Amino acid sequence: MTPLWKCVPLILLLVSGLAYARAGGGEDFAGSSSGTTGPSDAGSASPSSAVFERAGSDDGEGGGELCILGAGLAAFGLMGAMEYSKRQRTQRARASAAGRADEDERREEAKLERPLPHDPGWSRFVAEEMGWLVVQRAYGAHSAEARTALDRWAEPVVCKLLHKDGPWGDVVIGGLHLVERTHGEEGGREQLEFSVELVRAGPSGGFWARESWFFERPEGVRSPSLQIVQALGCPNCGSPSLPDANDRCPACDRTTADGAAGWRASLRVVREEKPRAIRVDPGRRVFLTPWTLREPGYGVGTVRDPSLDEERAAWQKRHPNESEADVEARARTVFLRVQDAWDRGAWLSTRAFASDRAWFTLRSNLEQNRRAGVVNHVKDVSIHSCELVRVATDACYEKFTFRFRAACRDWTETTDGKTIGGSGFWPRRFSEYWTFVRTVERPTGTRAGEGCPSCGSPLDGVDETGACGGCDAVLTTGRFEWVLARIEQAEVYGV
Repeated sequence: MTPLWKCVPLILLLVSGLAYARAGGGEDFAGSSSGTTGPSDAGSASPSSAVFERAGSDDGEGGGELCILGAGLAAFGLMGAMEYSKRQRTQRARASAAGRADEDERREEAKLERPLPHDPGWSRFVAEEMGWLVVQRAYGAHSAEARTALDRWAEPVVCKLLHKDGPWGDVVIGGLHLVERTHGEEGGREQLEFSVELVRAGPSGGFWARESWFFERPEGVRSPSLQIVQALGCPNCGSPSLPDANDRCPACDRTTADGAAGWRASLRVVREEKPRAIRVDPGRRVFLTPWTLREPGYGVGTVRDPSLDEERAAWQKRHPNESEADVEARARTVFLRVQDAWDRGAWLSTRAFASDRAWFTLRSNLEQNRRAGVVNHVKDVSIHSCELVRVATDACYEKFTFRFRAACRDWTETTDGKTIGGSGFWPRRFSEYWTFVRTVERPTGTRAGEGCPSCGSPLDGVDETGACGGCDAVLTTGRFEWVLARIEQAEVYGV
């Protein structure tokens, strides 16, 4: 009998934090019980979804969801059908609203990709990597020492206010997008605004939240490289050494005071916040979210960049010897490798296929599961569809984003084999957006095939730093080949 599969975006909020279901999270990031999200009506500026086109629900399937609230118990019926119908109406309304985005808004979106006259190295991808890392690090800065180490990238008041009610537990970022880039008068300050959706475990329980994070820098300062952003050390040279008493980096002797060296988080605004719908398993002191045979994002309409056709044609013109099919094949390969490595706990085997942020974030999730005493399994992974939805190029990087619809058996069990979430028999359908990046400039003589693109050595020799065991070339920056940079849940992508 062919096994059905995939059930459980379950979040285990132990005293120590979250337990993670599936690589990429699998959590329901939606703020409402129906699992849908939309533009915030809480007084925020319209986020980036306003400049994308989201089609209506296009999974081609109808019917209610199976909601299992206890192991082995299932309930089909009128409430499920009504809930599904409600979500479909919400999705159609959101699709209609998104479709009314005008050309002016789309042009504003395109501007976020373009370099500035004084900053030719501007990269939206690098800026969003910076935002993701700083938000993640700020939530984890529980000690005074950790907050001091982040001072060069976030004003102290931001972290102080963030932790004023006590330390947060683990935070899962479902989506982060740059929505605005503004410039002050000459000699003034530039500002970035990021829209962030996340799930966080706080002193009083779990919350879904939509936040805006603002970063500022003096006018005329150039953007840092990806390597400097990933280090989150000195914004000038990347050194991890703390500044001296005069706020100067011991390595490069340049000042880091008051964000003089680059972007610095200056303000966090909570746009919307809701408690998670959770129940408690008293036996293990864990919180379990209700799970379904189909995650909320599976039936949500696809978000396609309105300039997709134009951008893919421009990319093909720049790369006449490559094809979109080649990139998709790479994306499918990485998708399946990541799921297999997650299931086996052999995370090092994926090192050559993911950027530093993506790889270390997912490794941290696996380690959190181990500390919680649980293991998440994903078996019989099958890809239903892989659709290209966005192509973008900035001064440094090319980006391809694919929407995956897939299914697998997904369950979480204790180390002694007791299933506490999901099912090893029923399939669970899910959908995510995976973004892959590659540098604009590639070395000549890059090799194709399964081995190192630099020297051809087997990829099982790549270490945690991303360096090839045969030639020491770092394979995780996208310099040689497409690497996974981000996984976002379908229900919050572009929102």
